[in-house]
Amino acid sequence: MRIGLRRGDVLGLRWQEVDLEAGVLTVRQTLQRVGGELFIGLPKTQQSARRVALPAECLTALRARRAEQQDSLIRVTMDIYTFVRLDSQRSAFDRVGDALRDINEGDDADGASGVPARV
Repeated sequence: MRIGLRRGDVLGLRWQEVDLEAGVLTVRQTLQRVGGELFIGLPKTQQSARRVALPAECLTALRARRAEQQDSLIRVTMDIYTFVRLDSQRSAFDRVGDALRDINEGDDADGASGVPARV
């Protein structure tokens, strides 16, 4: 399906230029190759900087892709925080275990050393 976008227009798009509720996107920048180097620049003409209505099938595909990205971001964030949380828990358990070992090694005959353990 053709909606009047050049390759550089599409490659320069960011989510902030896509309005899924209104069903339009705004071309504000393009990806261009100059001398073998890629760079983001302004569209070549004022007419190239424009709003484009998106067909229903494009909107459906974009909404699905956006939902996948957000779901992925949530999973990555949860993985990071879960790992940190588990790491912190392990560290806390290790400190408790060390403190209990110190208490057991310092016990006198009746089993109480009278020295508080630092946890």
